Amino acid sequence: MEPATVNSPADFALRKKRIFEWIYEEILDLEFFPEDVEIRKEELDELCTRLGHPRYCPHGKEIPIGQCCREKRVSPEPLFLPLDEIPIGEEVRVVFLPLHHPTLAQKLFSVGLYSGTKVRIVMRNPATILQVEEAQIAVDDTLLSEVYVRRKESGRLGQILRKFSRNA
Repeated sequence: MEPATVNSPADFALRKKRIFEWIYEEILDLEFFPEDVEIRKEELDELCTRLGHPRYCPHGKEIPIGQCCREKRVSPEPLFLPLDEIPIGEEVRVVFLPLHHPTLAQKLFSVGLYSGTKVRIVMRNPATILQVEEAQIAVDDTLLSEVYVRRKESGRLGQILRKFSRNA
């Protein structure tokens, strides 16, 4: 099924709500966000791009795709990326797991993969092997696109987030 796209003000409001849920819960570690956040479409697209175009909010609900997602825009300095885009050997920290797939999330939890865990891809062929803390585990490649990781801080994203965190 094709993800919902932004075609109306209501779609934009839903997209904004779910992206901000992602930001407030996964980045700022808050369980709410102010409903009255004012943001231009271009700023929301920039946030989405820097977050790596998340498909689901922290509650497992699909985020409607925007123009930036359709165009597959890439940020010169993304804050989060799907684990499948990380090169072999680079250590990253898990920030978002696919909680919208409880069975998949449980499998990741069972091997020690939680939000905040440091992880490194050891090899990709013939199977993808992850170093998770002291253990090495083989994972299905389809899992990697659902797990978002943090590489480093992004100055521009921090500026945008500070604009909205004053409301928190």
